[in-house]
Amino acid sequence: MEQLKATPRWQDRRELVRQTDDAGALLAWLPHEKEGWVRAALATRLGQLGGSVSHSALARLSTDDASGLVQVAAAQALAQLGTPEAQQELQKLLEWADDLLVRQAAAQNQTAGSSEQSAAIETLLETLRHETIGHKRALALYQAGQRAGAQLLPTLHALWQTETEPLVRQELIGLLARLGGDAELALFVPALRQEPSMHVRISLVKALLTRRTAATQEVFLQALPQEPTEAVRFQLIHALNHWKDRRVLRVLYESINASRFPGTYPQIRQMLDNSLRTIPTAELVAWLDDEPWVGLCELFIKTLSGRGTEGRQVLLDQLTTQTRRELFRYLIPAVMTWQDEEVRELLYTLFDREARADRPRTPPVLDDAYNISIDYWFYLVRALGTFYQKWSFERLNAQLTTEPHAAIRDTLFDTLHQLRTPEAVAACFAALRREKTPYLIREYARRLFFKSPDTVLELLCERWLDEVDEVLQRELWRALLTLPAPREPVEEEVTEEIDAEIAEILRELPHEELTDL
Repeated sequence: MEQLKATPRWQDRRELVRQTDDAGALLAWLPHEKEGWVRAALATRLGQLGGSVSHSALARLSTDDASGLVQVAAAQALAQLGTPEAQQELQKLLEWADDLLVRQAAAQNQTAGSSEQSAAIETLLETLRHETIGHKRALALYQAGQRAGAQLLPTLHALWQTETEPLVRQELIGLLARLGGDAELALFVPALRQEPSMHVRISLVKALLTRRTAATQEVFLQALPQEPTEAVRFQLIHALNHWKDRRVLRVLYESINASRFPGTYPQIRQMLDNSLRTIPTAELVAWLDDEPWVGLCELFIKTLSGRGTEGRQVLLDQLTTQTRRELFRYLIPAVMTWQDEEVRELLYTLFDREARADRPRTPPVLDDAYNISIDYWFYLVRALGTFYQKWSFERLNAQLTTEPHAAIRDTLFDTLHQLRTPEAVAACFAALRREKTPYLIREYARRLFFKSPDTVLELLCERWLDEVDEVLQRELWRALLTLPAPREPVEEEVTEEIDAEIAEILRELPHEELTDL
């Protein structure tokens, strides 16, 4: 007892109890122990040690302890004692215990080793026919199921048609699934849609999952959209996760993005990630071509990017062969994981191919195809901006000069602006000088203002004075008025050396040359 008293961690006390052979010391410590896990270990150890001295303590624990865990352990320990007094206590638990788990523990252990199984089953079935209290009916059914076989099935079928108590129906489901076959499971399919009790529906899902057939999967897929309860929906999703096909992946993806039941999102996302890891690479690549859910394609691409050399080669091939342009917003960032020479050359090829494509000089109607094209350019240009070389600057600047679409010019300008080299900044000032789109004039001026406020003001004033188009002149004036007020330290401030280089380049270039950049 002194050793137990000197052990502060309950986990250590539990291990000490399991190793102690002195029943008297354990009984002496029992009133002082506050942790339920240790009291349960005390009850189990007393049952193993045996002896009449443990009987009264275990009887008190099985009825009076505040923890259901301890009560169950005490009931199991009483069964281990095997004395007539212990059997009497177990009978009392069967009749009066409030906790169903305690009653089940008492029932399971009371009849263990009995040679009169048929008589015991008949007695239990008789109780089941006449008992009106729900939990006692469930207990009687549980006891019958412990020792019965297929001879119970006719009674179970009859009960299934008439029984309404949820506890009893849960026991029925478990027994029908264990003792029956496909005919019994067929009873559960309509019940999954009609059963009012959430707990019974969960039991139905678990029972149906014991037969992992295509028909069972179809039942779950049809039940999920109509299921209103989060706990049952999660159970259905967990059950569907046993099938690794695209329909299940869609269900998992849709469940993550649904507005209902956000509490289960982390678990469902983990299921989806685990499922994707089991799909072969060739199958994921094939799905990319015809999967209508672009968001799910994004997950396919992320999964491929985590598969090392094999995934890398697949994604590089996809960049050159994939015809679904909406996927490039995911493919390009995925291959940028490596940023090596092969990736850079491939991106250069894509840029040249897109730059030579026959596109209208004016933006088309803003439809999905146009937006996808803008996305393609955005991610491609952003990727090239991370590879700063002379080629990147020259090609991006040349494209900015001739690009007809304002949204793409905005992306090109922003990428050059972020390069932060004197040549790139000078190219941005040249773009501001020739830009005709009102909102881009304001955006360009705002971004460049923090690098060289005086140059921006001078350039805008010069354009305003020279502009003959009244609409554009008004927009230039608006751009001047909307410039932010200078403050210290200014946002995105560059070093004095780079600022001086920019000013020197701008002074050396004549007006006509700036216009022609």
